[in-house]
Amino acid sequence: MKIVFLLFLSFLYSSFSYSLVNYSDDSGSSKNNSVKIKSSKRKVFRPSVRQASNFHFDIGNEVVSNKELDEKFDLYQVRLAGSLLYGVRYFLQTEFGGSRAEGESMGLGNTELVALIDWNGNGVSRGGASFGIIAGASLSSGNDGIGHDRSDQMLGFLSERAFGRLMASISGVTYFVGSSEKTSLEDLKKINTKFTFIFSPHVSSDIGISFISTKGLLNVDEKFSYTEFSPSLQVSLSGRTRLKLGAKYSTKKLSVTELSDFTQWDLASSIGNSMYINLGISI
Repeated sequence: MKIVFLLFLSFLYSSFSYSLVNYSDDSGSSKNNSVKIKSSKRKVFRPSVRQASNFHFDIGNEVVSNKELDEKFDLYQVRLAGSLLYGVRYFLQTEFGGSRAEGESMGLGNTELVALIDWNGNGVSRGGASFGIIAGASLSSGNDGIGHDRSDQMLGFLSERAFGRLMASISGVTYFVGSSEKTSLEDLKKINTKFTFIFSPHVSSDIGISFISTKGLLNVDEKFSYTEFSPSLQVSLSGRTRLKLGAKYSTKKLSVTELSDFTQWDLASSIGNSMYINLGISI
């Protein structure tokens, strides 16, 4: 199977700026002379999140590995994001993939469409915070796809704040699961936290920690909760191009007979660890 390399978009794009702050002292003057002290300038790091571009495009490849099965599954993702109105941003993702096992073919995954309504209207201001409402839907992948056959809706919130070089965010999402003939999922909730440290305007690193609760993910009425960890490194290749490398792993794993039997690929860390690479372009 020939691997097509594609990469994905971060839900929110951050651009970081520097500013100069003046600190000056003025001395008094006498009858005959006066002393002038030159103002000094010191560079102060102040990250900010702003909508520098109206359109973002990402393509990515994620490889899910299960050691017990000695099997790998390739996911190829395409993401688009942008601004519709002031304070309203959209996010669209679709994916396809398949097992590396011999004889397996690729299939289409689920497509997600999400809108973020920013309470502040312009993201995180300098030294401030933002709060937004998340609403969206996950569409069926069809009978021949690798994803589930449901049409789910989601509703949640996102809050972000800057602390000097550190950016912190927390979000919570509840899924309203649709009917299905192939899956038994009844309930899905996520709480996501992320901490990003900015080394320079071109390099940043973050750690994401997600708390995920499900019911009926594999078996009817069976409850399964776990914690997912996702460290990553992002490098700006140019003013509008960025590269991201990361991994995902979880505290607990579900037992599956084949990776191709799984359909909830946004929860892939529940059946195996993964590594991913993304390339993003802003216009």
